[in-house]
Amino acid sequence: MTENEIKLLNYLISHFRAGKINANDPRTHLPYSQVHAELGLPHDGRTLGDSLNFHAMGGLAKWLFDNQLPAITGVIINKLNSPELERRGMPSPTYFTFHGREDLDYIWQREQIRRACEINWGAELERRGITLEDTFPLPEEIPDTVVEGARKSITVNAYERSSAARDACIKAHGVKCSVCNFDFEYVYGARGKSFTHVHHLTPLSEIGGEYELNPVNDLRPVCPNCHAMLHRSGNISIDELKSEIEFVNVLRR
Repeated sequence: MTENEIKLLNYLISHFRAGKINANDPRTHLPYSQVHAELGLPHDGRTLGDSLNFHAMGGLAKWLFDNQLPAITGVIINKLNSPELERRGMPSPTYFTFHGREDLDYIWQREQIRRACEINWGAELERRGITLEDTFPLPEEIPDTVVEGARKSITVNAYERSSAARDACIKAHGVKCSVCNFDFEYVYGARGKSFTHVHHLTPLSEIGGEYELNPVNDLRPVCPNCHAMLHRSGNISIDELKSEIEFVNVLRR
């Protein structure tokens, strides 16, 4: 693979590993314009989709196909407000034709994304001789602050969540849940390695615009169940949720 193809592979896998992608929710998928910009690819007169395909996506798609891995480039889509109604939230026709599928075969596309969310990418790539660069900085290399936020509008206000901040949090605090101590690798083995959610101690929805975040002080790893409970019926603190769990356990004794 070329440098750009490996860069795109690393970029996409980081989103899957971070738990940011939901196969059935195109709002969590990645628009061509966003991917093109964040990879820093040149503007060379092509459309963004064609440019991305030329510089990285086409070669990566072929490598994934040849190695019998999920067609993860299907997570790169047209914007949800695209003037082409039928292509909103969908990849380009080239994605489907390359794989011998009918255009707009969204059932197959979402199955590929679902598989990508579940696969152990580290093990699969290692078997094929691919090692992606370690994105976890050493503790002394973690910057004092990381800019996170960047408010944007889809159908509701959402916030970009920096993968660099997440990685710094995990490097500092590990992957065990800060509430219940659940460890995905201990329970699920290799499939669960490095998996966790990251909880912002101050919810992003309560912060407008951009803000300066210290990954070590402001973020904590939590399991998906505890993460949901932290945000259910209003936001509560980790210590408050721990106390609620302890109270329920006392009642059951």
